[in-house]
Amino acid sequence: MFRMTLGLLPGLRASPAARIVNISSDTYRIATLDFEDLQFEGDYNMVKAYGQSKLAILYFTFEVARRIEGSGVTVNAVDPGPVASNIGANNPGLAYQLIGPVIRRLFPSAERAARTALWVATDPALGRETGGYYRSRSRREKPLEFDPQISARLWRTSLDLLQLAVDPLG
Repeated sequence: MFRMTLGLLPGLRASPAARIVNISSDTYRIATLDFEDLQFEGDYNMVKAYGQSKLAILYFTFEVARRIEGSGVTVNAVDPGPVASNIGANNPGLAYQLIGPVIRRLFPSAERAARTALWVATDPALGRETGGYYRSRSRREKPLEFDPQISARLWRTSLDLLQLAVDPLG
């Protein structure tokens, strides 16, 4: 997502009005960014990795919004809520075999869960809103105390992981 967004930004900036909508989750609340093992190459834990990825998406969203403020491009994150998906299907173990069918039966379809993202991407009233986090079609939330030091470190680490010597956003 990081590399793709950086690659698309020149075209987005050339557009009269463009929006970036990143998908996050309130699972970020259980996470911390472990800079010593961001990619979970050590002790992998699916729940921790998922939460950390959603926290990183929020930091990335807020950092891009800050860096391109005034460009005409808006950057927001949304939490679609629980979704009937196959996440975890490739993880071995009995837990998913038992829980998976329940998730697919009780949680909303992907089409229904996408409504908040589509609203943020298309509603004319949100055309200038940037740096937000939305959990429903009518509510903007402040999900975390944005720490500019953590954000800067995550940005630099992401550039390093992608072996980008030059920061495309300065």
